Amino acid sequence: MKPLRTLLLIHQAPGGSHYDWLLEDPLLCDERAPLWTYRLQLSIAFWGHARAFDLEPIGLHRREYLEYQGPLTGRRGSVRQIDRGWYLPRQCLADKLVLDLTTRLFKGVALLSKVSASLWRAQTFGCSSPRDWRWRTGVFTHGDGCHTIAPLP
Repeated sequence: MKPLRTLLLIHQAPGGSHYDWLLEDPLLCDERAPLWTYRLQLSIAFWGHARAFDLEPIGLHRREYLEYQGPLTGRRGSVRQIDRGWYLPRQCLADKLVLDLTTRLFKGVALLSKVSASLWRAQTFGCSSPRDWRWRTGVFTHGDGCHTIAPLP
């Protein structure tokens, strides 16, 4: 599978700011497919340190957001790109995604687990190369053999 695009926008809205994480759909091989989008409060600059954070799915977004920065219609504020990069899905299930993620600010593995219809939990495992981590039998093991991380319940 070819790498899929991803980016993080800061959305400055009248009610406050948050981040929008957009990902090309790993299930569709259509370059016109809308983008999966999650709202979060944590900047990608901290993903390697936070280890776990919440994601709120906010519906599909148009592909124009892969390049667009600026004001939004309907008094919804504005968006500005914070980071961009690529990901490769290792596992893609209805309630779990395991992604090799490489952006300008983060390299590693992201495990996204569905908590409810309106909440997902992300765990990130930063490293010099996403391939340093192996996903086997429900845990991540680092290539050095000394580190094992089980997903949060």
